[in-house]
Amino acid sequence: MIEFTVNGVPAVTNAGPGTLLVTILREELRLTGTKIGCDDGRCGTCAVLVDGRVVRACRVSAGEVSGTSIVTIEGLGTPERLHPIQQAFIEAGAVHCGFCTPGAIMSAKALLDSDPQPSPGAIVRALGPQYCRCTGYRTLVEAVGRASALLRGEEVPPPAVPLQESWSERDMATGLALYAADVQAEGALHMKIVRSPHPHARVLGIDTREALAVPGVEAVFTAADVPVNKHGRVIADQPVLAADRVRMIGDPVAAVVAVADNVAADAAARVRVSYEALPAFATPSEALAPGAPVLHDGGNLLAHQVIERGDVASGLAAATIVAEGTFRTPFNEHAYLEPEAALARLDEDGRVVIHSASSHPHLLRMEVARALDLPERRVRIVPTCMGGHFGGRTDVSMQGILGLAALRLGRPVRCVYTREESFISTPKRHAFEIHGRAGADAEGRITGLELRMTADGGAYASAGPFIIVRAAVSGCGPYEIPNAWLGGPAVYTNNTLAGAMRGFGAPQSTFALESLVDELAVRLGMHPVELRLRNALGPGGQLPTGSCVGEEVGIRETLEAIRPHYDEAVRRARESWRAHDDVGGGDGAIRRGVGVASMWYGIGTTTGETPSHADAALSPSGHVTVLVGVTDAGQGSDYLLRRVAADTLDIDVDQVDLVRGDTDLTRDTGSCTGSRVCFYVGNAVRLASAGLLDAILRAASHEMGVEPETLDLRDGHVIDRAAELCGMSLRTLAERLEASGVRLCEHGVYDPQTTRLDPATGIGRPYATYASATHMAEVDVNMRTGHVRVRRVVAAHDVGKVLNPAGAQGQVEGAVVMGIGFALKEEYVPGVTRGFADYRIPTAHDIPEIETIFIERRDPHGPFGAKGLGECALIPSAPAILNAIAHAAGVRLRELPATPARVRAALAAARGRR
Repeated sequence: MIEFTVNGVPAVTNAGPGTLLVTILREELRLTGTKIGCDDGRCGTCAVLVDGRVVRACRVSAGEVSGTSIVTIEGLGTPERLHPIQQAFIEAGAVHCGFCTPGAIMSAKALLDSDPQPSPGAIVRALGPQYCRCTGYRTLVEAVGRASALLRGEEVPPPAVPLQESWSERDMATGLALYAADVQAEGALHMKIVRSPHPHARVLGIDTREALAVPGVEAVFTAADVPVNKHGRVIADQPVLAADRVRMIGDPVAAVVAVADNVAADAAARVRVSYEALPAFATPSEALAPGAPVLHDGGNLLAHQVIERGDVASGLAAATIVAEGTFRTPFNEHAYLEPEAALARLDEDGRVVIHSASSHPHLLRMEVARALDLPERRVRIVPTCMGGHFGGRTDVSMQGILGLAALRLGRPVRCVYTREESFISTPKRHAFEIHGRAGADAEGRITGLELRMTADGGAYASAGPFIIVRAAVSGCGPYEIPNAWLGGPAVYTNNTLAGAMRGFGAPQSTFALESLVDELAVRLGMHPVELRLRNALGPGGQLPTGSCVGEEVGIRETLEAIRPHYDEAVRRARESWRAHDDVGGGDGAIRRGVGVASMWYGIGTTTGETPSHADAALSPSGHVTVLVGVTDAGQGSDYLLRRVAADTLDIDVDQVDLVRGDTDLTRDTGSCTGSRVCFYVGNAVRLASAGLLDAILRAASHEMGVEPETLDLRDGHVIDRAAELCGMSLRTLAERLEASGVRLCEHGVYDPQTTRLDPATGIGRPYATYASATHMAEVDVNMRTGHVRVRRVVAAHDVGKVLNPAGAQGQVEGAVVMGIGFALKEEYVPGVTRGFADYRIPTAHDIPEIETIFIERRDPHGPFGAKGLGECALIPSAPAILNAIAHAAGVRLRELPATPARVRAALAAARGRR
C-alpha cells in the first residue's frame, strides 16, 4: 500500500511500487486531465507537480512518490472558478486542441511559484520540454506572462475573445475535457492490435492458440471474423484486418481483446503469424517499372492528373531566362499530441456506439457500418475532443475492429494506440518529387511553367486519388501564367500509408514553384516582391483550370503589406554582413538571409464537395442551439460557428449553444478539412440562423398581435420598430412556445457550384473560393555547421473577414512553426521513424518573432465575408525559409528538410564549383 496526497486529498493505491504514476492518476483516481502523449516522457502532456516540482508522470513510479504531495490540473481551478493561470491561457488564445494545455499549465504553475515575474527567456526555458503542435508556442509564452501579471494583481489588456464567450476552452484548461482515451465504461475490455513487421509479405497463417490460452483473454479476431473486410476514404482498398497479404509495416493482422491492457499486450505478443516476404517497392519509380508486381487489383498507378493551359513549350522557349530544378519533399508525420484511441459499446437497442475523435463523424459511421455489414442507422459515432488533427483523423484507424469486438462480445471495448503505433500505422503527408521549369521575359513576366510531379501514395489510397489535383491546382500559385503544364501520377508503394495533411499537396508544389520564382527574380536582378506583383492574379484573372477569380482576391495586398518588412529585413541583413570580417562566409560566419514566398489555396475538400447542413433551434431557456455534424480540431471553429449564429440573430455569443458531430443528433456537414468549416459550414449556420430569425419574428408577431414586418430581434429581445418598445425577450417567447408545445427549428444548407477537374484536360471549378498569403522569413545560417535559425516571420494573409481574432492569430502562428519543422527538421522514414526520439518537431526554443497581418478583403459569398485559414497558413512558410537560406548562403536547396548536413553539403558543393 502506497500513500500520498493528490490535490490536497489523501490517496492510497494497492498498485505495485513500479506502477507508473500516470496510470494511477488516470485509471484509479480518474484524473484524466493528466494526458499520455508519447510513452517516453518527451512531450510533457503528463506533467504534474510533486512537492512543487514538475514531474513527468509517465516516467515516475508509485514507489517514487510515496509520501509526497501531488497536484494535477484538476487541483488548480474549475470552469466556474478558474485559476489565474488557466484564465490567462484562455484569454491569451493559448488553448487550441487543448491536449497539451494541462501539462503546459502545470509547468507554468511551477515556474510562477518560484519566480513570480519571470523573463520571456525564463518562460521559454520552462516551456521548452512541453510539446505543442497547434499554437506555435508564442501564445503560450504570452499566457504565462499574462498569468504572472494577474497573480500580481496588475491590469492586463482585454482579450480578443471575452472570457465568458469561451466555451470548450474552460473544460480544456481545467482538465475536464474528455478525449477518446479518457472515456470510460463499466466492465470495458481492452484491445491490442498485432501488426506486420514487413513492408510487403504474404500471410501464410495466424496461430492464435497461445494467445487465447493467456488468462483474461476474451477473443482474438482475424480477417475471417470481419463481415466486409475493406474500408477507405475514396477507394475501399484497405483491409480492416489483413487477410492474405500485408502491404506496409504496421498493417493490422489480428486484434486481441482482454480484461486489461497489459494482458492484451502480453497475448498480442503471443499471436504467431507466418509470413512469406515479397519484393517491396520503396519508390514510385520501382512500382511503375515494367513487369513490377501489382500491389492492388487496379495496378500500381493510384491516380493521374494533368492541368494544361496554353503551350508550355512555346512559353518556355519565349523566355529570356529559365530556372530549372528537381525538388523533393519527404513523408511527414502529423505528430498531433493525442495518440489515436476509441471506445466501442452497444446501446440499449443493440446499436454499435463508438466514442472517438474524428474530423468527419458521418464518414466514420459509413466506414464502420460497411465493415460490420450493418445499416448506418445501427451505428452511432459520438465524437470526443480532438487532440490535434491536421488531416490525420479523417481516416479510420481501429474503429472498425473495435465495433466488431463490441458487437461480438456484447461488452464495451477500448483501444489506445502507443506513440509507436500512431507513427507506423496512420497516414502521413505524401512524399513528392517534382521536376520544375519556369521561364520569364526581361520584364519579369512568367511566360511558362512546367511542374512534373510524382506523389508517393504509400500502401493504400486514403485521399491519394486527389493529391495531384490539389498540388496541380496550387502549382501556378497566385499568379496568372499563360502557359502551364502541371501534374503527374500518384503511385502505390509499400511505404507508409499517405493521406491528408495540412495543405494536402499545396505545400509540396508551392515549395517548387516559389523556389523557381525566386530564382527568376535573382537572375533578372529584380525585387522578388515586384516580380510576384507583376504576375499576381487580380479580379477577373484566369486560373489554369479555366475558371476566373472574382473581386475577393487579395494577393496583391499581401505582397504590398510584406514589401516594407522585406526591404527593412534586407537592409538589416546587409548591415550584419558588413559587420563581420569574413563577409564572404568563412568558417564560423553567421550569415543573415531574407526570403519571401506566396501561396494560393482553394477552400474546401478536393475529393468533391457535398452540401453542408446545419440546424438552428430555439431552446426553452431562450438560448439558440446550433447543430452541425462537423467537429472542432483546435482551430476555434466552435467559437466561430457560435459567433456566426449570434451575429445573424443579434444575440450574445454566450446565448448560443452548440451540438456538433454526434451522428444521432446532427446532419452530415462534411469534414473539418480543407479550411472549409468557416466558409461551408459557417454559411450553412448563417442560413439556418436566418431561417430561425424569420420563424422567431413570425411567432413573436402572433404572441404580440403585430405584423412580423414591424419586428426586429435586437440584443436578444424582439423589438416592435413601430412602437420602439421591447416586445419580449427570447426567453419569454421560448417559454410561451414551449407551453403551447411548439419548438422552432430551421435547417440551412450551403452548396456552391463546384465541379471536379476533367481528368483529360484539367478544366473545372474544384473550389468555390480561394485564400492567398505572402510570408517573409529572416534566417541566420551558420556557414560552418549548416545550422539554420529562423529569426523572424511576417505573415500577410488574405482570409476575408476575421470572425475569430484569437483563433486566426493562433492558426497562423502554429502554421508558421509547423512550417519551420517542414523546412528544417521533419522527415518521416518508413521502417525507421517510430516516435519523437526519431521525429523532432519544433519546440518553444525554436520560435521566431512572428508578426501577422490580416488583409480583410471580404468574400461576397462567405459568412459575413469570411473565407478560411487553417491549412492555408502553413503553405508559404517553408519556401520563404528556403529562399532566405539561398539569400544568406548563396546556395539553393531543393530537398526538404534543409538539415545541417544538407546545408553543409550544398555549401561544400558550391565551394567545389568555385
